[in-house]
Amino acid sequence: MKSERILTKGGPLKVLSITQTSSVHYLVLAEYEDHFRIYYYSKDGLSLGARNFELDKNLLQKINKSSVVEYKSPK
Repeated sequence: MKSERILTKGGPLKVLSITQTSSVHYLVLAEYEDHFRIYYYSKDGLSLGARNFELDKNLLQKINKSSVVEYKSPK
């Protein structure tokens, strides 16, 4: 996920920079043959980015156990 710069203090050379990562509320998981992609969304439905993962059944099981499925489309 990308962080968002909220404050920068200093001159031509950066002295202080504070970044903030928005909290993820929704995940959309798209599964492909050799990898899967997770899209991150805020509570308001704003896209917070996406990330690709290698296909790992253990990670998919962990995500499924700790998530509530709102909608699942057939393959």
